[in-house]
Amino acid sequence: MFVIAIGVADTASAQESVTIALPTTVTFSVPDVSSATPADLAPVTVQFSGAVLNPSRVLRISVIADSSTLAGPGGSTIPVSAVSWTVSGAAGGSGTPGTLSSSSYSRVFQSTPNAVSGSFDLSFTLAAVPGTLRAGNHTVRVRWKLESLHKNAP
Repeated sequence: MFVIAIGVADTASAQESVTIALPTTVTFSVPDVSSATPADLAPVTVQFSGAVLNPSRVLRISVIADSSTLAGPGGSTIPVSAVSWTVSGAAGGSGTPGTLSSSSYSRVFQSTPNAVSGSFDLSFTLAAVPGTLRAGNHTVRVRWKLESLHKNAP
């Protein structure tokens, strides 16, 4: 988990900022590769506070995997597309369920316009991946994108 405070400024607008804590890795302790497995930290509560956004702006939080596979025991690999998430208990915005990708960012949460704070519970799940893979810890690093967008942005 890491905590960041961001500030974005351009010549046409005032500085925008937010403080947020997000996980940097997702790990699954897989006892049986033929069954779906929740992440070790499930759910993770993500909170943001002190958000200063320009008028009619929303905070969008998106995620991408640093690699196309999860690292596992004995060099085994699982595609990140086997990892999905759900969002529950959203306050100050709404969550979007999705599937992890290493090729494009996927939206996880979007705040209400001009939200100052908010939170949500994020639960990652690894789908069953039968085959010759080994049980054990399977991990992937993730990167997050925080954007201030107009409230009507797609």
